[in-house]
Amino acid sequence: DATVHLFDNDQKMVLYHNEDLYVSEFANDHWSKPVPLPKHVNSPSTRETHLAFSPDGQWMIFTSNMSSKYGDLDLFLCRREADGSWG
Repeated sequence: DATVHLFDNDQKMVLYHNEDLYVSEFANDHWSKPVPLPKHVNSPSTRETHLAFSPDGQWMIFTSNMSSKYGDLDLFLCRREADGSWG
């Protein structure tokens, strides 16, 4: 398990756990239980390990082996939708 990235003024944290990425939020002096990112990021039977956000917070860049024939990691992009979800 590892901390991957703090964002939103250090009030949210992305974690790597069991080959997937999760988000935890800091509120009332505690971190929330980590919640997995959506299935189009955490694809079944794949490994997602690293994540970062663009400076404006509108793009998520993450690594995954979801489309690799050889198990190597590639970079993938997700754009934040108007409702705040990741497309």
